[in-house]
Amino acid sequence: MSVNLGVYLRDDRLPTFVEWQQQIANAGLQLEMESFDPRDHSGFIPCRLNGVPCGFELYVDTTEEPDPEDVPAIGDRDWRVTLRLSGGSMTDLRAAMLVAAVLVDISDGVFDDGSGGIHPAGTSVFDLMAADEVAERERGRFLAAKDAAITDRRCPFCKAPCLAYRKSCKACGKPQPPA
Repeated sequence: MSVNLGVYLRDDRLPTFVEWQQQIANAGLQLEMESFDPRDHSGFIPCRLNGVPCGFELYVDTTEEPDPEDVPAIGDRDWRVTLRLSGGSMTDLRAAMLVAAVLVDISDGVFDDGSGGIHPAGTSVFDLMAADEVAERERGRFLAAKDAAITDRRCPFCKAPCLAYRKSCKACGKPQPPA
């Protein structure tokens, strides 16, 4: 299964690699992309997020005929940057989301979350990510509570029930020490 994230922007707002990477650093993110030319690149971009190797595919193209319902949000943005993940890890997805979030902010772009949700300019992708993380933590806490019936082992970080075979805690997502 692949995930396609997108950012609609005007051609004159597409940053250079150096501008894009600088804004990532200015946002306080520990994300480094391998150098590429946004105007000419098509394909995989290796990255490091918090020191962990990751990556995603990146494509820049003129906007195809958008869905008529999306036209008011997209406006005169005639280019689309697509970040594609094909069966990648959560680190790959997080890196792609952060790259898209920075691009939206610096280009006055419009974010397409890949599931039909078009988020108008001014809607911070960082805020959307934070809301998703809160929902995921709540889901993890619910699942961890179910584990309380079958284990006394606790996560050393958040004290939620944590089954011995798990590599990471369902509630907080942090790696677990070997059992």
